[in-house]
Order: sequence, then structure tokens, then C-alpha cells
Amino acid sequence: MFQRRLTSNMKAKMYPELVERDGDVCFYCAMPFMPEIEAMKRTFDHLNNDWDDNRIENLVLAHFECNNKKRNDLEMQMIAVDKLKKNLASVPYSETLRERENNQATDELTEGELNRIINKITDTYLKERLPDSDNDTFIPFTDTMNSITYLVQQDTKGRGGQVAVRRAIDVRCCSIGEFQILREDGKRIIRRRKTNG
Repeated sequence: MFQRRLTSNMKAKMYPELVERDGDVCFYCAMPFMPEIEAMKRTFDHLNNDWDDNRIENLVLAHFECNNKKRNDLEMQMIAVDKLKKNLASVPYSETLRERENNQATDELTEGELNRIINKITDTYLKERLPDSDNDTFIPFTDTMNSITYLVQQDTKGRGGQVAVRRAIDVRCCSIGEFQILREDGKRIIRRRKTNG
């Protein structure tokens, strides 16, 4: 099982190997790091968006800004998936086999664990796209459900379907929830609930 969250010691050990493999530049834009500029600081990006999956194959160096942008950028996410596949393909077979054995825990997720993952991804997705201070922005319901399902399945090796994601969205859009589902031009949308005040 992978150790939870990258520690400073883990980063220090992995950094030279990442530089040797990919260079000491941002994986996404190939520009150098500039620690004095917040957006251009070096971060460790998890290619599959699973912050607990700290295999060296799942990590690249990225600007703070590029790392954050990737969360909502489908093209960057596809580039990341391709890089992860390439990295895994370069691992010797014996390591790949050991990896498979170690990863059986993901395949054996309980329903409760899967629901927690779905809820966490749904919360993050809605709150990033519908900020607290904005009651006018909305997102399309169907694309939201499909996008969250895609992210869940990436994190759980294909587990989690639209029905479970739809339930998670519906809960957050109940009469006392932060969000609401409305119809606009005949299509369902999600918007942050307007509060009196």
C-alpha cells in the first residue's frame, strides 16, 4: 500500500530521479522554475490525481500554476495519463508485477470507501467551479455528472458509476444543500444556492 501524502523527505529523495528522467523544468509547459514567483514555484504533481499514489512513475515536477490548472483542463489531464502510461511501460516486469500485487487494495474497495471517494471528488469539483461568492455562475448537470464519474473511475481503477455520482450531486442539491439544480433553456444546470442577505 502506498504511504499517504508526500513528505518533505520523500520529495528530497525523489527529486533527483525526476530531474534525471524529465529535466528540471515544468512537465506541462517546459519552462524553468522560479521560486520567487508563486505561480512558478516547483510542485510535485500526481499524474493520476491521486495524492496518495506516490510511485515515482506517478509523479512529475510542475509549476504551482500548471499543477492547479491541470485539475480543470482535460487536455492536460490526457497528457498526464499518457505520461503515466509511458512511465509505467518503462518499469521492469518484476516491478510491475509487484505493483499489481500491492494495488489489490484498490480493487477491493468497500462500498463505504468508494462512497467516501465519490463524495470527496464531488465536493471538490462543485466547490472549485461554483465558488462561495458567486451565485450567478452555473455548470451543466450532465457534463458535471460525466466529469465527476470520469475522475472517480480514474482514482478507483474503473469503480464508481453515474448512478452513485448522481446521488452524490443530488444530496448536495437538496433543499438545504449548498447547490441547486435548475432548468435553463430546457437543460439542467447546477448553481450555488442563493442565500438571503
